[in-house]
Amino acid sequence: MGSRTPAPFWRTLNPGIHGCTPAHRGCEQCFMRSIGRRFGLWPADGSVTVDPVEQAVQRIRDLPHPRGNSRCLVTTAGDLFHEAIPAIWIHRCIEAMADRADVEWYIFTKRPERYYAVLDLFKRFRRWPPNVHACCSVCDQETADRMIPHLLVMPSPVLVVEPMIGAVDVLYAAYTGAESVSAMGGISWVLAGPETGPGARPCDPAWAHDLARQCREAQVPLYWKGSDPTMPKETPHV
Repeated sequence: MGSRTPAPFWRTLNPGIHGCTPAHRGCEQCFMRSIGRRFGLWPADGSVTVDPVEQAVQRIRDLPHPRGNSRCLVTTAGDLFHEAIPAIWIHRCIEAMADRADVEWYIFTKRPERYYAVLDLFKRFRRWPPNVHACCSVCDQETADRMIPHLLVMPSPVLVVEPMIGAVDVLYAAYTGAESVSAMGGISWVLAGPETGPGARPCDPAWAHDLARQCREAQVPLYWKGSDPTMPKETPHV
């Protein structure tokens, strides 16, 4: 279930998740929902299912060894932290990722409140693996305010602002009273981009450039997805 994907990621991998459900406004025009249902990749009844965990673990073990860029995105076809997926299933997948130390795993989710259940399992059995990165996807200030506090409990968290359909003040003092991203739990990387595809909601360049300014001030790398010349061009880490 792996496939090549543009920078900054080397590949994507779906360990065996079928289906997803909307988590916030950013999901309203999800391209995977239409593709998944059109081609029978997602359950027709709207449910979320997973393959047997041993199959998921084997897919992770079988990922080819990277050459150069070792970042792997998990997953564009679902949400590993979806509430329908048992915490122990997630834990087993992350343990398998930890054993593949040659790969830097980036797990995208819109459900960061589920981090706690999985973190609890790691506290019982082993430490959180340094090659597995938690990435939380927000789309506007409301989702940022709600989700960033959960993201900050994770080691080296990555903030994803995509699709950016509203301004996002990452430095908003309500999180911890801190004045910069670096002081607020050590966000290690910000990835952002506009909504794309038919009916895409607009992204104001002013929102994007303000986010870039915040990242510069906090000395946090920003990767902006897309080639629009009116948007930020900074990709200092790639």
